[in-house]
Amino acid sequence: MTVELRPATAADLEETHQVNRLVEHHDAIPLVTLSKSCSTGSTTLIWILAHDTRAAMVDGAIVGFARGWHRRSGERDERALVIGGVAPEFRRRGVGTMLKQWLLARADEILRAVPNQLPR
Repeated sequence: MTVELRPATAADLEETHQVNRLVEHHDAIPLVTLSKSCSTGSTTLIWILAHDTRAAMVDGAIVGFARGWHRRSGERDERALVIGGVAPEFRRRGVGTMLKQWLLARADEILRAVPNQLPR
């Protein structure tokens, strides 16, 4: 199995949302992520697809996703927020590890770019 990580595009958002719902259902997460919260039309969008997202692709289909972002605090500390998931049938194959490694590197980039001197 060959996994490709690439930035998600606006055209990927619905398929990414479907993978997220599979994860929520399979893991019995008592949360329902609405598709509009993944939309580029969101008025509270705080991430840029090309920089802050990755889609894990296998044979042209999205099997996992990751998103990292920062909401400035300016008060106590600064944190990078991350989320991701892998479709249940593709777990334990290294997809999640690839996404986690990308997320950790992206979180580090995000926090290094914050101009204030608060703890990270």
